[in-house]
Amino acid sequence: LHRELNEFPLLREARLPDPTQRRTGVDAFIDGLKTVLAKNRDVRILLLLDEADKFLEQDSRGNYLETIRLKNLMETTNRRVKVVFAGLHNVLRTTTQANHPLAHLGNPIEIGPLLRGAEWNEARALIEQPLAAAGYVFADPDIPTRILAQTNYYPSLIQLYCEQLMRELLSG
Repeated sequence: LHRELNEFPLLREARLPDPTQRRTGVDAFIDGLKTVLAKNRDVRILLLLDEADKFLEQDSRGNYLETIRLKNLMETTNRRVKVVFAGLHNVLRTTTQANHPLAHLGNPIEIGPLLRGAEWNEARALIEQPLAAAGYVFADPDIPTRILAQTNYYPSLIQLYCEQLMRELLSG
């Protein structure tokens, strides 16, 4: 995180302490980040942590020390730093554990296959609308249904599938 944040000009100028150095550590890095945010009220940081299951599993062995740090950072910056955990089972499970720091942040948003209620219509639109905008329509109306079956109605898989389909269409 230190390395990535130092790529941004505003944060590079602040010279955030390197948390890997013994004399500074993670807390000094977080304090430096808070100082930067206090000096510039327009700065907001959205930290997207994908595949966070392993992180949360390992953090559980240390009484959620790192998750608590991230939660405190969000709270002490008036949510100008926001952390989003994305993953599968451990992410959702941790939000239901009463002793987990994330359990008190509100209701989690579960994003999975587009199957509830009329979500399948949205999944179908995710296939048909972008292709129609590019001038393509399906000769057989069952093809989008086959694509949905092959992608298990997952939005990310639908997008990957259609991206490859579009490449094939454009290459021929």
